[in-house]
Amino acid sequence: MTDGFSSRAPLSQHDDVGRQTATIEPWIGVGDLALALGVSTDWVYEKAAAGELPSYKFGGHRRFRVSEVEDWACQRASGRMVG
Repeated sequence: MTDGFSSRAPLSQHDDVGRQTATIEPWIGVGDLALALGVSTDWVYEKAAAGELPSYKFGGHRRFRVSEVEDWACQRASGRMVG
């Protein structure tokens, strides 16, 4: 089972000669974020519109940076799951 965030690309990489090159973190949409968090798309829209969930709008579509959502979730975690 994947958590929906495992495809996150590193923020920088090194080329064949050791130079650091920048990469852009991929954006995810409302549906993918809802699936990864195990919540409804309505919940994601509500939290994003209220400014409670970090998001950006492009052409009327909400987009999320995985790293920002991970940080947000860690700050709001109410307890740890024990495996």
